Amino acid sequence: MEAEVKDRILALLQDIVGPEHASADPALLIPYSRDQHWPIAGTHMPDYVVRPKTVEEVQKVLRLANRYRIPVIPVSSNTNIRGLTIPHHGGIMLDLKRMDYLEIDAKNRAAVVGPGVSCARLADEAEKYGLRPIIPGAPSTVNMLSNCLLRGVSNIGPRYGHTGDQVLGMEVVLPTGEILYTGAAAFPNVGPYFRYFGPDWAGLFQGQPGIMGVVTKMAVRLYPLPERQEMFMCGFNQREGEPEEGPLRRAMAFMHDLMLHDPPVITFGVILHWVAAAITMVEKREDIDAFKGTLGDWVVLGSIEGSRDFVKYARSVVEKEIKKHWDNIDEGREVVLMSKMLRDELKAARRIFRWFRLGNYYALAWWGPLDRFDRYYFEALKVWRELGITEELSIVGIPAYPYVGQLTYYEFDSFWDSTDERNTEKIKKFTELMYQKMIDLGIYCWFRPYPGVYESTIPRLKGCMGELWYKVKKLLDPNNIMNPGKVFPE
Repeated sequence: MEAEVKDRILALLQDIVGPEHASADPALLIPYSRDQHWPIAGTHMPDYVVRPKTVEEVQKVLRLANRYRIPVIPVSSNTNIRGLTIPHHGGIMLDLKRMDYLEIDAKNRAAVVGPGVSCARLADEAEKYGLRPIIPGAPSTVNMLSNCLLRGVSNIGPRYGHTGDQVLGMEVVLPTGEILYTGAAAFPNVGPYFRYFGPDWAGLFQGQPGIMGVVTKMAVRLYPLPERQEMFMCGFNQREGEPEEGPLRRAMAFMHDLMLHDPPVITFGVILHWVAAAITMVEKREDIDAFKGTLGDWVVLGSIEGSRDFVKYARSVVEKEIKKHWDNIDEGREVVLMSKMLRDELKAARRIFRWFRLGNYYALAWWGPLDRFDRYYFEALKVWRELGITEELSIVGIPAYPYVGQLTYYEFDSFWDSTDERNTEKIKKFTELMYQKMIDLGIYCWFRPYPGVYESTIPRLKGCMGELWYKVKKLLDPNNIMNPGKVFPE
């Protein structure tokens, strides 16, 4: 972009949001040029950062961008860790932190949030009414609206579903500047607390990083605070003469039986490879390697929460399942009062500093059935070892409510030194290979549109889904200004 044109665009943007909220200063642009995933996704500088406060300002920015065909990348907390908002084509970083509207409707157990409202703030405000939101497995600084748009994994998903299931209605500014209200939000004289009227318009804007429009408000569900919280941990070690897959398969069988109960008895449940468990539980970096085998090569961690009567019932069910699997469990087996650390995690999201104690944090996530857990991990481990990657390959699996098709969130994890260029290149190669390998093994879908994943996936989809998806994108965004290059390659 020529300097004269760039200066004129900046002046127009400053007219919209004020001189202090639109800038082309490189010092202010640098933080938007990358995220934690940059060794895999690369970096690129935007041309401007613009911080609107009102929906009218968002409309004006999008109309301006459409007129000049300037890319627009919406961000809120800017804590993305998957390269989803790196501005590979430059343009306007539309930073929505100032749009911090928050309304709690305790009677209707719902909240309306703007993109600038963090999970921690929403949790704190809801707690005043004896309520809580779904908390994503993410930093407490992440914003509820953006996490629900990207269908984040929830800390209490085995009982209530994950964050994408919590959306009741939206206010959306389309790339042309028009406003769309979804579901009950489109009706006057009532709260926006029902999602479905006509097509699922709210769903159209989920599962993709701002390529269809800018969501400026969202209504989400709230739930009662639990009276009592208890937890259990069960460890599974490899036994003499047992195949490498053995302890994981025993953990899978235990978790499957826990998830079959209706109503759900566990509020939080996860199967952790020992490295993921150590990163979460061990206080000192130097003690991580020593953690192996102390609780198990694989760990099932779960919680039960609710009224005292419900917890009493749920504990009896969990204890019955532990007794049923007693001979297959090597460590743990007790249901105890929940630790303060886990209570804090479930209240207002994770303290993620632990994830970076070994350098950087790599992840590749997807949805699939629980009964393929062992195939996913050990087939990937073969590729990992063949590439000669020195760090451990870890994995977590979190079943979700409703447990239909054994729905489970999965994530490959590695905690690696991203300054090691040789290892980083190997991990990039692993990622490229796994895009195809996981489809061969059979997954429900990818968790996020990682760089390159949809380019590899869409040609393999059955039917016309990819083609229709692209047509809808072009219909709503004819000039392709919204986060171009994400999902659909240029």
